[in-house]
Amino acid sequence: VPDNGFRIGRVFGELVFNSDRLMSGTHALFVCGEQGMECHDLGSTNGSWVRLRDNALLDYGDCLLAGRTVWRLGRPAL
Repeated sequence: VPDNGFRIGRVFGELVFNSDRLMSGTHALFVCGEQGMECHDLGSTNGSWVRLRDNALLDYGDCLLAGRTVWRLGRPAL
């Protein structure tokens, strides 16, 4: 993950999912912090959902729903 993070979206971003109609044009920004991965919703229409109910840093194994795509945070391959 680059130092400034990466964006996901249906139209714009470093990862683009153009066939996912539930994902906004620019949906969310992911940034690595010292304590974990931060997910910042970028004003998406449908939101970004984490299985936790409060604001939290994402940790390995956490799941996130953005559009119709479910993400599971894993460790990078070495």
